[in-house]
Amino acid sequence: MELRRISVNNLFGILNYDIDLGNSETIIITGPNGYGKTMLLKIIDNILNKNIDFFFDLRFEEIKFELDTILLCIEKQKNKNVAVTVVDYVNDKKRQEVFTLNKNKELDVDYFDEIYTSYEIGYIKPAPEIFKYMIKDANLVPEETLFIDDGASNIKIAKELGFQTYLVAEGEDWRDNITQLLGTI
Repeated sequence: MELRRISVNNLFGILNYDIDLGNSETIIITGPNGYGKTMLLKIIDNILNKNIDFFFDLRFEEIKFELDTILLCIEKQKNKNVAVTVVDYVNDKKRQEVFTLNKNKELDVDYFDEIYTSYEIGYIKPAPEIFKYMIKDANLVPEETLFIDDGASNIKIAKELGFQTYLVAEGEDWRDNITQLLGTI
């Protein structure tokens, strides 16, 4: 995966950057002292190392990372929470996921046993192939696996393949329902 562009809006309340990394093997960032060069490198490092905590104390409005088929957008909200949006493009189709985090929670992808992304597999939900790939790769038993999604078409395919499912309603706090469901599987 290749980083193609980084943009930062309102860093420290005053600085804006839009850096096209293109296909260059070497990028040189120059500027006077105090213009955020070191901070740009810290931003890149913290994103690549999945350290979302770094962004809670940083003053900015929005940071965007454009990769080959993914756009990662981090926005600082008025309540100091951080919203992380991941847009995944596969075969000219767009899939978007949004996570809002507060300072007591972190986006820890190490929590998961495996993460499957459309751009790596080459299929997007609700294509049955993406489910079949995950079943085979992770040795899943669909009847013992809970699939949670907010798309009815995705739930339909998962049910057809034998998964236990839960369709999340917009704005719903579904944690208690999931806890109950997990007790029955």
